[in-house]
Amino acid sequence: MVEVAGRPSGVGPDTGRDEYDIDPDTFAAFVNALTARYLSTNHPVLTAMLAGYLPTALVLVERSGRDVPALAEAVSRHDRDIALHPDAFDPDADRHRLRVLAAQHARSVPT
Repeated sequence: MVEVAGRPSGVGPDTGRDEYDIDPDTFAAFVNALTARYLSTNHPVLTAMLAGYLPTALVLVERSGRDVPALAEAVSRHDRDIALHPDAFDPDADRHRLRVLAAQHARSVPT
C-alpha cells in the first residue's frame, strides 16, 4: 500500500510477537492518502483492493484520536486508474460505503 499511497505507512517492523509499532501521525497521513486515492477513481480492481484495507485502517486512525480529512473534502476524478465507464464514478457513495464498512469493522476490532 505504500506504493499506492506514495508515502510511508508509519507501520514499523514486527516486534516479534506479531505486533507492530505504528507512528499515529504518519499512519493517519498514509490512510488519508489512500482514502483520497480510493475516492478519486472508479477503477474496480484498485477500489476493491483499497476497500479491503481502508475500513480497518480508518478505525485505527479514529481510535488514535486523528481524522482523515479526505472523508470530508471535495473529490475530483483523477486522470489515472480510470475504468472505461465514467458513470461509475460516485465519490459520495464510495465515501458512504467506506464509513459503513469502517463502522462494521469497529465492532470487530478490539479496543
